[in-house]
Parts: sequence; C-alpha cells; structure tokens
Amino acid sequence: MPLPPGPAWVRDALAACDQRCEELDAGAYAQ
Repeated sequence: MPLPPGPAWVRDALAACDQRCEELDAGAYAQ
C-alpha cells in the first residue's frame, strides 16, 4: 500500500498503525 504524501512523522505513524492493526487482526483470528 503506497504511503500518502505528508510529513515523515505522519507516514511513520500510519505505517505503525497499519502494522499494529495487522498484528491485532492476526491475534483475533488466531483465537
């Protein structure tokens, strides 16, 4: 998924959120 334009901290925050959401989804499916 391409990152949207904007300040580096915005891209970093979105990337971290995406990673966290993936981890949460994986944990939910694993249960």
